[in-house]
Amino acid sequence: MKSEARELPSNWSKFLNISSFALSAISLLADILGIGKIAYDVVVVGNLADLGFRLIILVLVFLFGIGLGLVAIRGFNNTRVVDMAKFYSWVYVAIACLSYLGVSFALRRHDYAFGTYFAFVVVILSQLLAIKGIQIAIEEDMDIRKYSIPILSVCLIHAVLIVYTYIFAAVPASVFLAGDLLFFTGMTLVGSAMLGDIGFRTLVLRIYREARR
Repeated sequence: MKSEARELPSNWSKFLNISSFALSAISLLADILGIGKIAYDVVVVGNLADLGFRLIILVLVFLFGIGLGLVAIRGFNNTRVVDMAKFYSWVYVAIACLSYLGVSFALRRHDYAFGTYFAFVVVILSQLLAIKGIQIAIEEDMDIRKYSIPILSVCLIHAVLIVYTYIFAAVPASVFLAGDLLFFTGMTLVGSAMLGDIGFRTLVLRIYREARR
């Protein structure tokens, strides 16, 4: 005889709903604070110690928070999780923009090593992936295009700094100019891809389907 699945009592359902929401919010907040601290250490202080290990910890915390948020959304139809995710997305965007702005000024020093430059890229990339991860989790409720404007605005500031450094200040061209241009180009492509998110995804899917033929 098959056992029928029983619905949870209303008080337990409410408890699990609130608990999953609260744990998700706290986990993502911890991830935000952690990624902000790492960005400060790398960009401002120049501390690269245990960067990979620290980022792995934050990835696990982020996945834990996203997983609980999905449970609250799909298991208990908790729409507050969507609002929370959208708010946290703006926080991640703000951290990414501040980090990129800090990197733009740090690149003026022309005394960084390749490891430091790579750390800059990894930190910014982790912040952008967090934004994309939230979008994937609640894709039907979140339009990522509006987050592109702050990023493109910082790209403009970076471009002005490059023009001032190498044209008005007449700093001799060197390998550091390549680093500037590479970072600027990469962030511009990211911002442009976010701005044209729907068209960009359509183009990627079309290329993928053509490649499979």
